[in-house]
This record gives sequence, structure tokens and C-alpha cells, in this order.
Amino acid sequence: QMPPSVGTLAAQVRGFETVRAFALARIIYLATDLPFAIFFLLIIWMIGGFAVALVPAVAFIIAAAGGFSLRRAIAEHATNEMSVANMRQGVLVETIQSAESVKAAGAGWLLQGRWNSLSRKSANESMKLKQLNDHAAHFAGLMQQLSYVFLVATGAYLAVDGRTMTVGAIIACSIVSGRVLGPVAALPGLLVQWGNAKISLDHLEKLF
Repeated sequence: QMPPSVGTLAAQVRGFETVRAFALARIIYLATDLPFAIFFLLIIWMIGGFAVALVPAVAFIIAAAGGFSLRRAIAEHATNEMSVANMRQGVLVETIQSAESVKAAGAGWLLQGRWNSLSRKSANESMKLKQLNDHAAHFAGLMQQLSYVFLVATGAYLAVDGRTMTVGAIIACSIVSGRVLGPVAALPGLLVQWGNAKISLDHLEKLF
């Protein structure tokens, strides 16, 4: 079996960093963001009751479902972008390593064309990935605004109806509700990191 090239090794060094960054981001998300979303949801329940807490809970579920519905597309484009970036890095490193041979053979134009082709593919995948991220982020923002509106409307109905809901409670619940949907906005970026980490881990397994 042939040993890995310098370009392959350079790409795998980047893969180590990608996997480590995703592991850290996942731990932070599961240990802080998600538990605090549940905590703030319980705070809303204590202040405004079940009906008020139900509004951000439903918005959270819908926003999370919208983000996960794009999971496959995000992971696919993230994987393609990572793979093309690794190939481009390999072309660069190996060309520099064998610069004298490239000049002697007059193969500079061939490697330049390969570099340009990979750069275009990388740019296209990055653009598609950014569009998906924007769609998920905008949808999460939309659900956050709708949650705020419906929460205030529900609180106002309960206050006018003569129940225990007060204006101060409505304001408090509306402020805290933004903390409930905050973790949903982090889902697209986490999915991108997951796609990059997945392809990096596959490459590392093949290398080992």
C-alpha cells in the first residue's frame, strides 16, 4: 500500500481540527444551550401558566423541525465542500513540493486548471451551504417573532379575562421567551459542523 501523500496528510490535519471543533460545539450545545431553553420554558410556565408556556414550546418544536428538515441537504453540501477543499489543499501542497518537476514538464497550466476547477466547485458548494443556513436562520427568526406575538396575545387574553395574568407577567414572559428559541438559531451552524466532521472522520478512518 502506498503511503499517503503530503497533500493528504495536510488535509487530515485540518480534519483533526474539524472533528475536535464539532465535539466541543456539541458538548457546549447539549450542556448549556438546550438545558437552559428548557429551564426558561419552565420559568414561563411558573409565571404565566401552561397556556402561555405552550406558545414558545410549540414554536420551539416547529423551528427545530424546520432546521432538521434541512439536515440532509446541509450535511450533503457541507460534505461536498469539505471534500473539495481537501482536494484543493492536496493539489496546492503537492504542487509546491514538486515545483521543479512541474516546471520541467511544463505542467503548470494543467495544475492551474485543476486548481481553478476545484475552486469553482468549492465556491458553489459554499454558496449553496450559505443559502441553506440563511433559510434555516430566517425561519428560526420568523418563529421567534411569531412566538412573541402569540405569547403577548395569549397573555393579554388571560389578563382581560380576569385571571391571574398581569401586565408585568406578560412583559416578563415575553422577554424570557426569546431565550427559549435562542438554541434553535444555533442548529444550522451545528449541522454544518456535523457534516464537516463526518467527512473528516471518514477520511481519518481511511488514513489510519
